[in-house]
Amino acid sequence: MPETSPTPDGPDVPAGAAPEDVEQPQQQHEEPPQEEAGEDQAGEEGTRAGRESARYRTRLRAAEAELEDLRGQLAEQQERVAGYQRAEVERASGLGQHARLLWVQGADPAQLYADGVLDPQAVEAAARRVRTEYGVGGPRPDPSQGARAATTSEDSWAGLLGGPRR
Repeated sequence: MPETSPTPDGPDVPAGAAPEDVEQPQQQHEEPPQEEAGEDQAGEEGTRAGRESARYRTRLRAAEAELEDLRGQLAEQQERVAGYQRAEVERASGLGQHARLLWVQGADPAQLYADGVLDPQAVEAAARRVRTEYGVGGPRPDPSQGARAATTSEDSWAGLLGGPRR
């Protein structure tokens, strides 16, 4: 038997023979026969998987839209609560029309509340700082309220109409 040397990409070549002298076997690329039933089944599964993934994507988009809507509602509610808290602090400060100076001065509503309840001492301290820093007076009494001095005049309806005084 003649000696052969293997070639990396071809058949064994006899020793001393040129590679051109050796017949190369023809490579035949035969595709395996495709069954139509198998092809339909694979197509159906691909379509079914595509529909299922599309359904999940649709549900995901709907859930994300709902989440964004709920986040917006939460932000609105938080702003509304913060507004109510600021209004409560302004009323409790006794600064009247100057109550907005609390926020200019740097008061933080979160620091004026303890466990969700307004802390009157913290509000009073903040109002005191505003009064001293901005020279704003305290609450003024309303002269239309409270006890009045007794009237000593003898004015009456009779005196007004010109009737005799007794």
